[in-house]
Amino acid sequence: ERQILQSTLQALQEDSTSLAQSFLAIWIAEDTMAVEVAEWYARVPQSIEERIPSTRHSCLHASKIVGWGSYLPPHTVTNQDVNDILRLKGKPTRFGDVVGELSGIQTRQYASSRCYPSDLAVEASKMALKNAGIDPKDIEIIISCGVSRDVEEPATACIIQQKLGAHNAYVFDLANACNGFISGMDVLDSFIASGRCEVGLVVVGEVISQFVTWDPKSRKDLHMSAMSYTLGDGGGAVVMQRVKPNEQQGIHARWFLSDSSYWRIAVVPLIDAEKRRFKSNAAGIQQAAMRHVPTGVRTVMEMLKWNYDDIDLIIPHQVSIPIIEDLFFKELRAPREKVFWSFPNHGNVGAASMPVAFCQALKEGRLKSGDKVLLVGGSGGFGAGVIGLIV
Repeated sequence: ERQILQSTLQALQEDSTSLAQSFLAIWIAEDTMAVEVAEWYARVPQSIEERIPSTRHSCLHASKIVGWGSYLPPHTVTNQDVNDILRLKGKPTRFGDVVGELSGIQTRQYASSRCYPSDLAVEASKMALKNAGIDPKDIEIIISCGVSRDVEEPATACIIQQKLGAHNAYVFDLANACNGFISGMDVLDSFIASGRCEVGLVVVGEVISQFVTWDPKSRKDLHMSAMSYTLGDGGGAVVMQRVKPNEQQGIHARWFLSDSSYWRIAVVPLIDAEKRRFKSNAAGIQQAAMRHVPTGVRTVMEMLKWNYDDIDLIIPHQVSIPIIEDLFFKELRAPREKVFWSFPNHGNVGAASMPVAFCQALKEGRLKSGDKVLLVGGSGGFGAGVIGLIV
């Protein structure tokens, strides 16, 4: 690697044209987000932040949601529990209280050490299939879209298929951080629109409590680990089916954007298991969300010719009260009664956050058949996604 690096640098330095047209970032670190890194940049005149990221959107109405399901493990972890467990250089902290004050999260659910992501995904899938009235053997595609996985290989979707008995399904994993679920819905909707299948399952099981840092080495490490104390475990699932002619129920519009200039702000390093800890820059995530998400919400509303009077409920990714306040109430001027969140009781459940919140809204009677809903996602990467659907 050293020889390759030296020859590359020498070639760039000797050729001013190549130097001006090149962008090179070499990161040398044991844990990218936890220690200082060494950087070398040769930048083009236009920075990444100045480029206009590409968007993906469509109004094709192809699929409907016929069953929702979610599952939360029984073990509750309070902010006081975080206080009791978390140590900084061997000394106790009150960081659980700080997290609660800053995010609004009071409790989160943790799976046991013997519980795998597929276990949570299967429990949520059983509920979704029961609500849809569909037998697992009739499912044609299973897309597993969690941040966490049972094993590196094969796809966790294979394990879910076996546990469900959905032996006729084509299965695979899809990863897109906390936007995995709505990305999975978008992909399955495309499969249905293309004629590849009639009915499929998008499912997620998150055991992301494994990424929490309980022994930060410094105050900087504690700061970079702060958002990990908001994480909780859970599962979510949705059964999607082809719409019938003139049927209004289903997905009517979607908009997606990726801006990789922000990819470093939320990372779980792919190193050995001892160092797979979630590190993030909360301010950077909020900046990216404020920059991109409002555009997606406004675009989908314009595509569908919806205004806030038309929309029955907005369900965002479940992160923190300040982000929802700034994004939906201050920037987008959305009515408070139209934005639903349930995360104070279960934390940020990664890609399962949206189906968990959706099922809670159904349970509380906040949603009914025929309601118009916006699903609004934001994720590390940075990714933004908005889906407009009729329940």
